[in-house]
Amino acid sequence: MELKVSQDSLEGAVAFEKVHEKYSVSAKENRCYRHRFYQFLIKEFNEEIEQDSFEIDGKKFYWMSIAEMEQDKRIMEVNSDIVSMVKKVA
Repeated sequence: MELKVSQDSLEGAVAFEKVHEKYSVSAKENRCYRHRFYQFLIKEFNEEIEQDSFEIDGKKFYWMSIAEMEQDKRIMEVNSDIVSMVKKVA
């Protein structure tokens, strides 16, 4: 919905769900998280979201590979567990 892609242009479903506890860097405490991972094929991209980075309704988006995420210090500091989960099923 945030990417404003038509439902007719999407094909996919929930891939898996994971509940786990981890330390929240921003909150500075352990928190329980429920993550739902989706795998979708976007059959038709509009020009805006074909770019490596773009903004919709004031929110910035970036397309990144797993390797690019692994090179980003901030992503790995706060979400290395998520990157690892996605990498296992990719």
